[in-house]
Amino acid sequence: MNQYSLMAALLLTGFLANAEASFPADGIIWKNNTEEQWLAWSGELRLDAGRFTKGKPLGSRNSVFLREFCVNFHGELSPDWAYQLGGSFNQDDKDWGDALIKYQGMPNTSVSLGRLAAPFTLGGPTANSDWSPFFESSLLFQAFSGGAGLGLKAKHAFSQGMVSLAAIRPFQEAGYSGTLYGHPRIKYALRTTLAPILEEGKVWHLGFSALTQKLRALDKTGSLLNDPTLSIKTKTEIQTRNIDDVLSLKNKIQGKKYSQAGLETGLLIGPLHAILEHARVWITRPCDQLQFYATSLELGYLLNKEGREYNVSEGNFEKIKGSAKDTWEVAARYSTIHLNNKNVQGGKGDSVTLALSYFFNSHLKISSNYTRGRFATVDQEPSSKQPLDLIGLRLQYTW
Repeated sequence: MNQYSLMAALLLTGFLANAEASFPADGIIWKNNTEEQWLAWSGELRLDAGRFTKGKPLGSRNSVFLREFCVNFHGELSPDWAYQLGGSFNQDDKDWGDALIKYQGMPNTSVSLGRLAAPFTLGGPTANSDWSPFFESSLLFQAFSGGAGLGLKAKHAFSQGMVSLAAIRPFQEAGYSGTLYGHPRIKYALRTTLAPILEEGKVWHLGFSALTQKLRALDKTGSLLNDPTLSIKTKTEIQTRNIDDVLSLKNKIQGKKYSQAGLETGLLIGPLHAILEHARVWITRPCDQLQFYATSLELGYLLNKEGREYNVSEGNFEKIKGSAKDTWEVAARYSTIHLNNKNVQGGKGDSVTLALSYFFNSHLKISSNYTRGRFATVDQEPSSKQPLDLIGLRLQYTW
């Protein structure tokens, strides 16, 4: 793609322009005139084993597989300009991560251009970080995440929070807004956070997210459709190879506008953390409006550590303070989602996930998750939820 070619060209230009370089363990430092520039890399390897204990879907199977291998490069082209480039793949798929150029020459403010993910709730950055006790994102974030695309994002951080605004044009529609033969239009996204309590070992986090997108689509002949179609779907909170969506709006929704909003709050008291999120989606149709919602509650406790770090400028809970060597963590999460409204029956479900993790050190950990799910799909009686239980084991290495 063009944006990746641009990033590679900029990186190569930086190397060729420098005469001196040094090589620390996690990157390269080189000198351009009198200023030091930085090329750093990081990555993650996740090997999973998943087994159904109840309610195995047709076509799914117990498996040991490569869940994800990802590599990220980032650094500075000058004191005011930085870059990031990443990607990941597994046995069945591949995905490019953020590929962007960032201007950071203004105090506490940055502007990024490139391939970006729309900011939405704590569920994305928290669940996808290497410290998360859970294998997958919550049902809420899987169904209502903002998606990624080519766009512009501006972020301003202040002493107790941050504001992030983004305008993103998806490369292709997927997930919640899958226009069938569509030309996706720009998504406008907002996330703002505030920490009313921000002390050593004690943090209270509040956040609000919103996203809106007008829709258009083309049929197979190239003619403009008046009301493009969308879909919303989610998987279980533990995955195996060939596992299908547990909930999906199979009968596509016709709509003119898609909007969603999310509220989040988090608490960090020493080794204990708690996160509560709620999100709602509104789809405007020609004659009415549909509404769907989801909620997630997470609790975690580090048995022999002070707690986790909190990143004010990102509005996220992050890695364990100090060394993670010989650390145990227990955690639990409850998720619920409702995709039934008016004449649209996408199903509903809830899931309880228990997690136990052991950190050999700051790079290597082993985790076990057990999830107990109950889901009622469009093909079942509305009051009948079918069981879907899995147990999983993960070996994870980060650098």
